[in-house]
Amino acid sequence: MKNRIITGLFFLVTGLLISLGPTYLFKVCEAMGDDFMKCHWTARAEIGIGLLIAVLGVISILVSSLPIRLGLHIGAGLTGILAASVPTVLIGVCAMPGMNCHAIAAPSILVISLLVIIVSVVNSIYLIRQNTKNTEEMDQKSNDVSSREEQ
Repeated sequence: MKNRIITGLFFLVTGLLISLGPTYLFKVCEAMGDDFMKCHWTARAEIGIGLLIAVLGVISILVSSLPIRLGLHIGAGLTGILAASVPTVLIGVCAMPGMNCHAIAAPSILVISLLVIIVSVVNSIYLIRQNTKNTEEMDQKSNDVSSREEQ
């Protein structure tokens, strides 16, 4: 129960940070008239990606099934990889190192995305172990019941 709420809230908060951060907290460059910089499109892409991570976190809080939560956390980790690749590989940010998007927004998105990936991997390993442990306990109980019936 604690794990479900803590990790769900973590994905909710980090998803909202990825989604809203480039627009409100660590702003990217302003548009110059009708000319948009690459960082503008990075911020737009991160809105959708961050919201997806946040939704996966909310669903993870609501669902108690271990295999379903495992799938949600793997999905959040893969989405974290996508979030990290938008400012680095897929779209990028402005080329000048002094620009706000290059100095603050991209590193912030990378750090938050790496946290999402790390928590996803660690919690997925935990959920796999919990699921294996529960399966072994159920097998043990069914073996005990069948041995009693034979006697």
